[in-house]
Amino acid sequence: MSIEYRGDSKYRFRVRKDGVNYTQNFFGTEKEAENEHKKFEVDVMRGKIGYNENMKFSELCQLVFDEHTKKNTSLNTQNTYRNFYNNHALEVFGDIKLNKIKKINVQKFINSLTENFEYNSVKQFYSILKLTFNKAVDWEIMTKNPCSNIILQKKEHDKKYNELLSDTELQDLLNAITNEKNKMLKTIYAVAIGMGMRQGEILGLSLKDIDFARNTIDINKQYLWYTDSEGKSAKKIAALKTKNSYREIYMTIFVSNILRDYIDNMKIIDMKNQYLFIDPKTKEIISHNSVQYYFNKFLKRNKFKSIAFHDLRHLHATMLINNGANVVSIAKRLGDTVETVSNTYLHSIEKVDKETVEKLDLYIEKSNTN
Repeated sequence: MSIEYRGDSKYRFRVRKDGVNYTQNFFGTEKEAENEHKKFEVDVMRGKIGYNENMKFSELCQLVFDEHTKKNTSLNTQNTYRNFYNNHALEVFGDIKLNKIKKINVQKFINSLTENFEYNSVKQFYSILKLTFNKAVDWEIMTKNPCSNIILQKKEHDKKYNELLSDTELQDLLNAITNEKNKMLKTIYAVAIGMGMRQGEILGLSLKDIDFARNTIDINKQYLWYTDSEGKSAKKIAALKTKNSYREIYMTIFVSNILRDYIDNMKIIDMKNQYLFIDPKTKEIISHNSVQYYFNKFLKRNKFKSIAFHDLRHLHATMLINNGANVVSIAKRLGDTVETVSNTYLHSIEKVDKETVEKLDLYIEKSNTN
C-alpha cells in the first residue's frame, strides 16, 4: 500500500491484493488524499474494485464481441458492432485502461459523434457502447458503467423525413418509377417506396412470398451483405433482425401491378430458390451496392436531388402519416416498434397532429355559429 505524491496536488494510490496491483489517481490536499486512499484500500479488499479494471478497452470489445455479440445476435448486428468498434470507439478508447475511462470521456466522445452523424446513428452507437460496458459490469470486470446519464443532443439540422421531397417532387418520383424501362429496377424501387420494405428484405424476396390472390407480401428473410471474421465481404440469405420484422403486409395497386408485370416477364428465373431479383451479369441476387448505384443514376437522369435508396422507406412512412394512418399500423407495416416510428417520424407526426387540431377547431367553430 502506498500514496505517491506526483506534484500539482496529484496523488497516486497503489494497493496490492492476491498478487494484483490496483492503482488510482487523485487530485486534492494531502489530508484528502489520505482519506480517499483509505476508502480505496477498503474497496479493493472488499472486492468492489474489479480485478480486471486494468484491462484495455480494446480487449473488452473483443471479449464482448466473442462472448456476447457472436453468440446472441444476427450477422447484420455483428457487422454493426464490428464497424462501430473499429471505425469509432477504438480510435478514441482503444489502448486506454477501463479504470481510466470516466463519464466525461464518454460524454465528449458522444458529443463528437453528434457533430458528424444524425441523432439515430449516435443513439445506436451509444447503445452499443453502453452495452459493452454493461457486460463488463455483469462479468465483474468493472464496478460502474461510465455510460450512465450521458446526454444525447439533437442537432437542429438532423434529417426531417417529411422534408426529403416536396409533394410535387414525390409525385414526380412515383411517375418516374412508373416510367422506368428496366423492369427489375422499376420493381425494386416500387416495392421500396410502395411497401416501405428494407433493401435486404426486398432483395430476399422469392416467388412464394408474393400472394396476388390475397394481395400480400410475406416478409420472412433478408439478403445480407456483411464482413466475415477475416474482414472479407460475404453475402447470404439470413433471418430477419427482430421479431417485429417478420410480417405480412398488403400491396398497393401501384406495387401489385408493377410486380405482376415484372414476374410475368422475368428474363432470368432462379429455378431452385425462385428469388426475384437476379442480376443478369452475375446470375446471383443483385447486390446492395448495385441497387444504390443504379438508383443514383436514376435520380440524376430524372433530375431529382440526391437521396439514399433507404430514404424510399422513409418516404413510404411519411406518405402513410400524411394520409392519416395511425402509428401502430405504420409500425406493423415497417416492421418497427411504435417507439421507433414515433421518434423517427416525429416532425411528420407533429405536422399532421397540428393540421388535425386546426380542422377540429374549424368544426367546433362552425358548430357554435349554427
